[in-house]
Formats: sequence, structure tokens, C-alpha cells
Amino acid sequence: MRDALEGVVQSLPTRHFDPGEVMMREGERAEWFAYLASGTADVSRPTTTGAVRIGVAQAGSLVGELALVTGRPRSATVTATTDVVAFVGSATDFHRVLADQRVAEGLARLVAGRLAALAEPVSVPLADGLTILLRPGLSTDGPFLAAGLAAMSRESLQRRFFSGGMPPESVIRYLLDVDYVDHFAWVAIDAADPQLVPIGSARFIRSLTDHREADISFGLVDDWQGRGVGTLLIEALGIAAAASGIDRFTADVLRDNTAMRRLLARPTTRWVGTEPGVVHAQAEVSDFGSRVDPDIREALTRVAATIIWNSASVLL
Repeated sequence: MRDALEGVVQSLPTRHFDPGEVMMREGERAEWFAYLASGTADVSRPTTTGAVRIGVAQAGSLVGELALVTGRPRSATVTATTDVVAFVGSATDFHRVLADQRVAEGLARLVAGRLAALAEPVSVPLADGLTILLRPGLSTDGPFLAAGLAAMSRESLQRRFFSGGMPPESVIRYLLDVDYVDHFAWVAIDAADPQLVPIGSARFIRSLTDHREADISFGLVDDWQGRGVGTLLIEALGIAAAASGIDRFTADVLRDNTAMRRLLARPTTRWVGTEPGVVHAQAEVSDFGSRVDPDIREALTRVAATIIWNSASVLL
């Protein structure tokens, strides 16, 4: 995307920012965006204990576009840390930039990723009195994913990947390649864990041949199995899929994986044997999402829809 974006913004005027100068401020109305030609800037958000840096913008970075897409006040403050030269454009210029399909596709993924990173985790109490947090999966979750897989038994890995060993690096990269429209993931976290290490995740990946269908999968560390987390993850997945315009879930499940088969057992579920020891399930998305508290369902819907719809709007 960078080459295409640079070609489009070259006609925009440039502006210089001195070190320490605030380029954009959290909470202000967004009327312009910037593409850094040179220099670096800190991206921060205010907290009760002071500003916290959430990222660094450098040459080739786009800043300020998120508020133009969502129509909301700016969600972060951008401060130059060196001399910065940036191409700057208005909201009208931004929509002209989006006319380039390559740029629009790259920005849609960028917007979705930033919204996912900014999303407030949804707190969900479990029946045993513990509380977990649900948040969207992030492309930066690699270390967490590796730790979670390492905490799974060979049996759990077998049920998840049809192999008792750790999946290859290519599979891990694939699992991290979320765009939130065609590939959406939820991550579950023990609310009492100060390190916020995920204990499980669930995802859907849209079919390449049928836009209304998606394959689903999920994994959960052994210590958290049997506590209702799997049910919550798959219900949350149904909520996100509905927001993304998906009608049907499919999944290939080991025939003896009774836990997964129970999770997928819904009024519309159909099972078909595909190969020895494996069954293929198909179920309507409308069967998922209603088994959670209405307030939690509303919160999950708000998180998923904000990411999915704003990302999709870039491409319209």
C-alpha cells in the first residue's frame, strides 16, 4: 500500500512540525490527515496517571485518518519527536485518496486494526464466579498465541490442528492475518491476570467461493476447558459474523471431539462424514449469539460492528 499511497499524496501540500509540537490532539474534531514524509512522532492517549504512548509514527505512516472514517473526535494525540515533514490533506482529499483501489484496500485493513487495538475489552462473568475479558484478536498477538499453544496439551492440539504437535510458523502467521471483515478473531483473557495473557481464541474465515459462508475454529488452554469459555467464544463469533454479513458457519471436527460437537449442536446443524475420523458441520449463524446476557451481547455487537462497518466503509 505504501507505494500506491505515496503516489496519491504527492500532490498534497506539505507542512513542517518542530520537535515537541502537537500535530493532532485527542478529542478534537478531525478535519485533516497527514502522511509523514520524514521524521517521527509519538502517538499517545491520556490516562488518569498521564499520557501513555501507544505507537510511533515514522516516514510512510498515515495519521489522523481514523477520525475521518468514523466521524468521531480524534482518539489519540500525535506529537512530533523530531523535525517532521508531512503531506497534509482535507477530508475531501482523503476521499480522493480512497479512489485508488489498492490504497483503499490497505487503508481498510489499517483502520480495522487500529479500531481493534482501541476497542475496550468486554467483561463477562462466568458461572464459577471468575471473570474473563473478550477483545478482538490483533496481528501483534504472536507472542500470546505462541504462549497459549505451548500451554495446550497434545490432545488439545490434536483436536485443534488435527496434529499433536505445535503448528508450523506458516499456520501461526495465517492465524494472525486478521482483517476483521473476512477473518475475525475474538481473544479471551483471565480478568485477574495482570499480564493479560490470552487463554483462548475463536475465529471465522470467510469462504473464497461463498461470500455468505465462513469456516470457524477455536482453541482453549486446558485449565480453562469446561468452564463455559468455549460457549462464550462461539456465541461471540456468531455476533461478529452476523455484523460481517455471514449466514452460515462450517467446521471440520474430529469425530471423537465431543466438546466441539456439543458447541456446534444447534437446531440447524447438519453433520456429514468427509473422511475417516472427521465430520463436517454446517449451521446457520442465526443460531449463535443469543445464549449470552443481552447487555453483553450488545457490548460485543458494538465492538464488532464498529470495526467491521468502519473498515468496510473505506471500500464503498
